[in-house]
Amino acid sequence: MNLLLNAIDAVLEINTDDHKPKITIVASVNLNNRTTIEIADNGKGIKQDLLDKIFMPFFTSKKKGSGIGLSLSRQIMQMHKGSITVRSKQDEGAVFTMIF
Repeated sequence: MNLLLNAIDAVLEINTDDHKPKITIVASVNLNNRTTIEIADNGKGIKQDLLDKIFMPFFTSKKKGSGIGLSLSRQIMQMHKGSITVRSKQDEGAVFTMIF
């Protein structure tokens, strides 16, 4: 849920007439027979120097953020033998991948 709310925030941050907010959710089974869910958005993306920090407890780039959401999401995934990763390009958006 946190990843989806973050994606919504990301696409709504861009306030131009030609931007069409888009969020994509894709579920599949990978070659190791594990379920994979990807949540992608076409927001402004995550700065490269922040990618290593976004899963740290209490780190946030939002004005009203607590920095708990992504950290807790990663902890929950790890407790269930899963993983969560991110890839992003500035001005193109971000893709979060969860593997269960």
